[in-house]
Amino acid sequence: TEYRAEDINYGKHLSLMNIANTFATQIDSILVYHLLGPASLALYTFSTIIPDRIRTLFGFIATAMFPRLAEKKLVDIKRDVTKRTLQLLIVSVVILIVYILSAPFIYKLFFPQYLSSVIYSQIFSFSLLAIATNIPLTILFAQRFQNELYYINVGIPILKIFITIVSIILWGIWGAIISRISGHIITLLFSFIYIKKQKI
Repeated sequence: TEYRAEDINYGKHLSLMNIANTFATQIDSILVYHLLGPASLALYTFSTIIPDRIRTLFGFIATAMFPRLAEKKLVDIKRDVTKRTLQLLIVSVVILIVYILSAPFIYKLFFPQYLSSVIYSQIFSFSLLAIATNIPLTILFAQRFQNELYYINVGIPILKIFITIVSIILWGIWGAIISRISGHIITLLFSFIYIKKQKI
């Protein structure tokens, strides 16, 4: 019963954390629409849709790793996290390069009316580096590092919202893309740092 109560409490905290995170993932589209207009929103949406889908596909890594990481000792996790994160980062770099090279052909074939989205999408594809975030973030979830998860899922989204507002006002669609990429990179860096600084 005590274990179940802890699980329920942890689940409530995770749901609470996701509120800011969910809002932060939508704020860019809302601002692009209101500040730049529907045409810019369509251009922005088609610029981000494929990299976002590719990144989502790799969510299975987190699902597959969760049970194992929940059972492993922190000392073993800390020993392997750098190696595993680096391996996934290398994979994400390969995917990034392939996508940058193939994007013009993909858009010409499937979205010929949005060829102007290609350059934006190629730059936005740097967000694919966030695939490597699956390793440290899943560790934080599995090991129930609640405070660190609050920093990442509440603190970083709040920072991202501020960066997004300023960036879109200053640089339009490029600002929205830059803010999205920076949000993913910040999450990767901080989640990795939080794992490494944990005391055994």
